[in-house]
Amino acid sequence: PAGNNKRQYLLKYFNAAGYGMGFKPQVSPVEGGGRTPNARFQEAMAQELPWLLKHDFYVRGHNLVWEGPTFLHRSQQRVLRDESLSDAEKGEKIFSMAANNFHYAIKRWDVDCWDVINEPRANHVINDLLPDTNTFVQWFRLAGELRKQYGRPDMKLYYNEYQIISHVFNRYEQYRDNYMGHIQDLIDAGAPIEGIGFQYRMKKYLPPETQWERLKEFEKFGLPLHATEFEAMGDKEKAQRNLPTFSDAERKRITAECMTIFFSHPLADGFWHWSWTDRQQRSRNRFPYALMSWEGEPRAEMEQWMKMMERDFNTDVTRKTGTDGTARVRGFKGIYKITVGEGKDATTAVVKLEEDTHKELFL
Repeated sequence: PAGNNKRQYLLKYFNAAGYGMGFKPQVSPVEGGGRTPNARFQEAMAQELPWLLKHDFYVRGHNLVWEGPTFLHRSQQRVLRDESLSDAEKGEKIFSMAANNFHYAIKRWDVDCWDVINEPRANHVINDLLPDTNTFVQWFRLAGELRKQYGRPDMKLYYNEYQIISHVFNRYEQYRDNYMGHIQDLIDAGAPIEGIGFQYRMKKYLPPETQWERLKEFEKFGLPLHATEFEAMGDKEKAQRNLPTFSDAERKRITAECMTIFFSHPLADGFWHWSWTDRQQRSRNRFPYALMSWEGEPRAEMEQWMKMMERDFNTDVTRKTGTDGTARVRGFKGIYKITVGEGKDATTAVVKLEEDTHKELFL
């Protein structure tokens, strides 16, 4: 419903997109062979991806491997349950099956970046089965080799982890140290990690000053930073039962603060909202922290998102020239339409600012 209406919002306010389920390895047709029960997600994505590429969207692939027992392809789960195999045999077989998806996904999908590994702090079953192998390093090395093999040299490789910057309970230091340790292992091994992803589900209010200080701790790696799965979620179980969590005003405030934090940081390279609409077709799931309603109306977070894009992160100024005929403007990166004069005597030029630079324009 209202698909065209939602697409107009997508075109106006976003330059990047991805798919929640369509790229995930458990829906891949090749990890164990055959069509999976959730293959419809990938089939729908295959129909939609050309539209994103046609409109020059930066596309994120999520994800290439997810080592949780419940997130493995069903064929891999059968291997994991096979009592006739040793742990080493299980690990080697599942590793080989998972590697097949790297070949399939990197070759097939024309995306700009991949979450190579997803949530490995809690999901590391293949790594556990192969104690003499750091599978996280091996996955990045494999992705780096295959992007060359399949003609995707510009495809970036990201690590994605949950409950780090947005963590609101009592284990931040533990989770931070675990994440930093894995990142450093990849760097020390020469694996091609090219970005750090922070899932950003806000389950309770977290002051922006705390978020900023945490983000700064990751500056030492010198890698691009992405907020990969932002949602002003509140308590998930309550939200899915349509019980009060954050108010609309609180959702707007949280959205504004988190967007501003990432917009301000020099290493921040992406801010991704996870849920696009508040429900899915053929699904009973409800997502009351989504940007849009199913009918195509902006929700509180989207209203704030539009305000940020149109007013806070946008340069719209009028200047008078000085006696020397010059005027100066400091603005955000982007595309500018500059008009000098009025009426028939007006002269207009379009200027694109892609990097921090000083640009002179003579009209």
